[in-house]
Amino acid sequence: QAAERQRAHDDRNLARKLTPAERRQKKLRKLFGPGLGDGLAEGEQALAALFRVRHLDHGQSRYKVEINAQQNHLTGCALRSAGQCVVVVEGGQKALQRYKRLMLARIQWDEPSAEGEGAPGSAGAPNSCELVWEGPIPGPAFEEFRMVARNADFLAREYLEERGVAHYWDLA
Repeated sequence: QAAERQRAHDDRNLARKLTPAERRQKKLRKLFGPGLGDGLAEGEQALAALFRVRHLDHGQSRYKVEINAQQNHLTGCALRSAGQCVVVVEGGQKALQRYKRLMLARIQWDEPSAEGEGAPGSAGAPNSCELVWEGPIPGPAFEEFRMVARNADFLAREYLEERGVAHYWDLA
């Protein structure tokens, strides 16, 4: 009887066991909350954050901005133009909290670049990052996170207009 109970117990455990793909999905849900790519959970709202950076010329800062967005499964873009840089990220609440901490506290924006003092054309103005807007959105406007450079402000706004979020540029 004891062996039969143990066998029944093992069979029930085996039936409940998650597949490797289900285990990966569960781990991602715990780390990042429901993502935009997976579809949002019942009652879960997609969120976006908009940051304005004076210039994003330092390679190390560009790398941190891009890689952390990808690692946190965020979509959006870092749009560089002649006048300013706008970083738009979309994702779940936990991922956005981590990314906000990176942008506002962890990256030292005012450090001089290795190429020289300040960025070209910055005229000694210190670099900084500020959170312009954060809030719920109806759905994602971007497929993935990417760095985009445009020569003029109107071209940068046009890039966002193609995705239906030109108002982000106007806010920044």
